Amino acid sequence: MKNADPIDRDTIIYRVHHTLLRIHDLSSEDDLRQWSPKQRRSLRLAGHVTLVVATSNSYPTDGVMAFTVPKLAIMVASPPIRELIVENPEVREIELADGSFEPRAVGILCYWLTAICDWNAQAVPRLPCPDDMVQTLQLRHAAQLLFMDSYVKSFAVEYFLSVQCRIPSIFEAIAVSIYTLDNDDDVLDAWASRVQDLRHSGFLTSSYLDGLFGVSALAEHNKLNMALSKANTFYSLIQGTATHTASPG
Repeated sequence: MKNADPIDRDTIIYRVHHTLLRIHDLSSEDDLRQWSPKQRRSLRLAGHVTLVVATSNSYPTDGVMAFTVPKLAIMVASPPIRELIVENPEVREIELADGSFEPRAVGILCYWLTAICDWNAQAVPRLPCPDDMVQTLQLRHAAQLLFMDSYVKSFAVEYFLSVQCRIPSIFEAIAVSIYTLDNDDDVLDAWASRVQDLRHSGFLTSSYLDGLFGVSALAEHNKLNMALSKANTFYSLIQGTATHTASPG
């Protein structure tokens, strides 16, 4: 972390603690979509903070990418970032140490938070959901790591509707495994439910199943195996109930 900010130190400290009191005193005040345009504009008054994210070999950079965002906006939206800012109100740079952060996803979050601070209407634009499935999972994952779950709840619904219309690839299975936090995740369950429906309906080839079970058998993707098992149990229960209901007497 780096310190120093062109804005007066006392002003920064006052704004940080004033914003913290607002979050604690009122329900849902950590949801920026509920703030008035004037209140959101006030979040620019403590300057900006830079979020630094490590990059993979696929990026033409020196190993990191950096994105600026109004300090008070990210403080309101993200509880773990809030703790760091309250501890050091003058902080200028925060490194996101979790290696599963996708830089572009962090960039979208910062862009959106900056945009709604300048938005003059009460209703703000939704956090954009990318057309690309993997990018959507990456954005949702980044938001979850920052405890910004409320802003991406609709992404799970959109994924559920999307996956019902296609056969998810093996690559998608790996992406779902990487970009879900634990074994109890709506996206993971939607993926597993769709795969089991397709399997029981005979739409999956033996080569597809071999590839899928090979991936899910790996320790790092064990959550796929667990999700498939849970979905299969649920499928069997549903089928058993349907058979029992249809049986005479």
